[in-house]
Amino acid sequence: MMLNALVLLLMLPASSLFLGWLPWGEENSSLATLLAATVMIVLASLLVSTWIGVEKSSANGNSSRLWRPLTINLLLLALLIAYGRYDGGVHPVLTVVVSAVMLNSASLLGIVTVQGLKHPSELIPVCVVAAWADLCSLTAGPTHAMVGKITEYYSSGQQGTAPLADELLIKVLVPGTALPVPLFGVVDWIIVAFLSAALVRLDLCPGPELPRFFSGSALPFKHLHVAPCALWLALVSAHLSGRFIPALVPICAIVLLWVLIRYPQSRCLSRRELLLTVLFPLLMTLGVTLL
Repeated sequence: MMLNALVLLLMLPASSLFLGWLPWGEENSSLATLLAATVMIVLASLLVSTWIGVEKSSANGNSSRLWRPLTINLLLLALLIAYGRYDGGVHPVLTVVVSAVMLNSASLLGIVTVQGLKHPSELIPVCVVAAWADLCSLTAGPTHAMVGKITEYYSSGQQGTAPLADELLIKVLVPGTALPVPLFGVVDWIIVAFLSAALVRLDLCPGPELPRFFSGSALPFKHLHVAPCALWLALVSAHLSGRFIPALVPICAIVLLWVLIRYPQSRCLSRRELLLTVLFPLLMTLGVTLL
């Protein structure tokens, strides 16, 4: 399965470069962007499922086998970003390679942080806090400032040195474009990987079952995972509306609804879980209001 993960990792930049080579994107920019987003999310979802399989196949069923590839990925990512910042130019090939390594690192990081989850009800405070934090950050926090800088940078045709926040974006080449286009933030994918791994670890169905046509295929999953699907829906909504949408809000909301409706036992929150669900959003709201 390690080999499968390596193949998928190589397919991420290769598919991005192939998409950028396609000539019809200039006349169909909307369709081209959605196609690129769909391909990246499908490949990244396969990558997450493969790493989940690696974790489950370990002797103790823990994430010890993932720490080494995670460390290697983070070191490689740091070197690639440092080289890009030192060079100062915009290199499409380097950019898509960095995005691929970043997606792999985010997938591994999301999976290894699931170890502490024991009960389905623990997903409730996680989803509520993550979604509310993203919303508060967009309203008057770090995301609000980053969106302004990134928008200005891309509006100017990516002239000059990119803001540091730009390094946190997953980018892809879109048919008909010479420069990579940002799709979503790396934090969004960490949460997607975390929620997908959490549902599997807690023996919950991660999404609707795929048609029987896929039952005998070599795909590493047999269900349509709701977390990456929610991210795709958020991207489609943002692209069609022309507005920035905090992706963690629809991701966490859809996963939360899936768990609450399908698994009634998840509604039985302990006193500690209920306190976390209420207290943290309240503190974040007070922080945003005071600032």
